[in-house]
Order: sequence, then structure tokens, then C-alpha cells
Amino acid sequence: MDKQIFFKLQNHVFDKGNPWDIWEDKSIKRENKLPYFSTWTIWNDNDLEDVSLITSENADRLKPNIVFVALNFSNPLRSDWKEWQNIHGIERMYKLLYGTKFEGAYITDIVKDFPCSKSYIVKKEIDTNKERRDRNIECFFEEMDLLGAASIEMFLLGGITEEIFKKYVMKHEKFTEFSKRLKNCRRIHHYSKENRGDLFERNAPAQLGLKSNTGAKIYEPLWSLPFDDIHSNENIFEVFQKSGEIIDKIT
Repeated sequence: MDKQIFFKLQNHVFDKGNPWDIWEDKSIKRENKLPYFSTWTIWNDNDLEDVSLITSENADRLKPNIVFVALNFSNPLRSDWKEWQNIHGIERMYKLLYGTKFEGAYITDIVKDFPCSKSYIVKKEIDTNKERRDRNIECFFEEMDLLGAASIEMFLLGGITEEIFKKYVMKHEKFTEFSKRLKNCRRIHHYSKENRGDLFERNAPAQLGLKSNTGAKIYEPLWSLPFDDIHSNENIFEVFQKSGEIIDKIT
């Protein structure tokens, strides 16, 4: 990635002039800087929480053409919250992506201003609060533009993230233009420890095409450019847009 793009991302502020209520200490009024809400999948093997490698000097290791989208902060942010810290210390993601083509990918949340540990409450809030919904969807498109990638592979972490993407991102007026850069988009299992047993470990590698597992749950792609060579399984659907309509094509 070009260093100038990295600097733009690092310095970008969402909803400028309107600090969001996302901090544990309610007296904190900080700008909504993009790096508070996202990270890159490069790690210090000895300390997964360490984000010191995410600098312009390592911009060539970053891959803005691969994007993982999670849901939201599960809790309000501590006062010592660092830039690029969100999701970075998740061991399951490290074990899944380290040493693969996905190392260096970008990870963000689709809902940035509503800390909550219950995904069904987050979905209800987005469904019922139009002001919050519009703000977050606009911020998402803003963020994708800033990445500067001509082609994006996107992976949605979990069912609620997928539902919000389908219902509000794909039906937004900006999606038509964005879809020209969206190589493919599909859901994978969420890394949450609430996923029973080894559900994530058994399914996520196969969902990313990293391992073959005939028993894995493979989700139908939400979006794929025609004739794209994404990972596929028998009897799944490739979803693509034609003449402004979403249609399903059996492969």
C-alpha cells in the first residue's frame, strides 16, 4: 500500500466535530479517528496486542484489497485505547490468518458508534435508529473509498454483520458505484468465543479457501463480479448485479 494512503487513513476523522459516546469515561471527548475502529493483520508474534508494527514504514505489508468486516465494539473504550487496537489482539484471527495470503488485510467494524456486547441489540438499534444507521453506512463507504483499492475481497464476520450489509449497504445508492470495485463478498464465522466448541476453527479456514473440509459450512456469496475466480463449492450460488437488479446464478 502506498504510504500516502496510509497517512490519509491514519489521520481521517469520521463525523468531524461530533465526538461519539463510545468511551468508558464519559468525560472523554475525542475525535472519531479512523484508527480507533480498525486494524491491519500484521502482528508481533510475542505480543498480539502490540500495534507498533502498523506504521507507514510497513505500508508495503498492508493489503487494502482484502477487507474483513466485524460488527461493533463489545464494550466502551478504555481511556488508554490505542490506534489500530480494535480486534488486533484476537488470537483466533491471528491463528487463522498468520502466514496466509490474508496476512496484512484490513479489519473494521460496520457499526462504529454503538458499543454493546449483544449483537441482537446492535441489529435492533440499526434497524430502528435511522440517524445512527445512516451515519454508520456513510462512514463505511467513506472508509472503503479511503482504502484506495481498485478491487476488494470482502469477508463479513457473523450473521448480524451479513444482515446489516445486505439490508443497508447493498441497497444504498452508493453501492452501485462501490460494487464495481467489490470483487467478491461472503460471510465467514465470527471469531467470538460464544461460538460453540471449535466451530470457528473447523469452518473459517474452509470458508476462506485455506483448507479443504467437506463438512464445513460454506455460506453463499452475497456478491461476486461475473466470471470471478473466487473459491467455490458445488451447489452454491454466485450473486452478482446486472442491469441494476440482484439475481442468483447457480454455478
